Amino acid sequence: MRVATSVLAVALALAPIDLAAQDGAEGERDSGAYFGAVFKLSEIIDQTATFLGARAGLIHRERLGIGLGAYALLPRLDAPFLEDPINNFAYGGVEVEYTAWTTDRFHVAGMFLFGLGRRWRDQDNDDHDEIFVYEPTLRGEIELGGPFLLEVGGGYRFVTRITSRDTDNGDFSAPLAVVAFRLGPF
Repeated sequence: MRVATSVLAVALALAPIDLAAQDGAEGERDSGAYFGAVFKLSEIIDQTATFLGARAGLIHRERLGIGLGAYALLPRLDAPFLEDPINNFAYGGVEVEYTAWTTDRFHVAGMFLFGLGRRWRDQDNDDHDEIFVYEPTLRGEIELGGPFLLEVGGGYRFVTRITSRDTDNGDFSAPLAVVAFRLGPF
């Protein structure tokens, strides 16, 4: 399973990279800033997990973007084998995206999040982890008119450095579905 997951992640990571094919012959494309709200559906410890977040950044010629994103688990998770429920899990970091294919209203893009996060039980419990997160995603974008875009896609969240007594990295690493609403470029 881990090998298949790794192969899928590498395929998602390499699929949209086509920088050599990019040329300026099409004319100037929009560049500027963007921001948006993000909803992610995934799983943690074999339970459905929802994340809400936001991201913002700069995009160049509607192809290459770099920005920041932050995401938080809502609501808490509980499982019979956990000593205490997981009240908080949040992560964020640098997001790099590339739009590999585009038409007037539809785009296919890939994004990579490289970041840090934290998993903790509650304020009074010392059981917490500072984690590293790598999250490749592949998505389709639909222009809704003006600067509004709807993004739908999927990917995989890789989490490392979980050291708690009753969970490990595999409990937090999982496939995910993403729906985002974005404004930009401005």
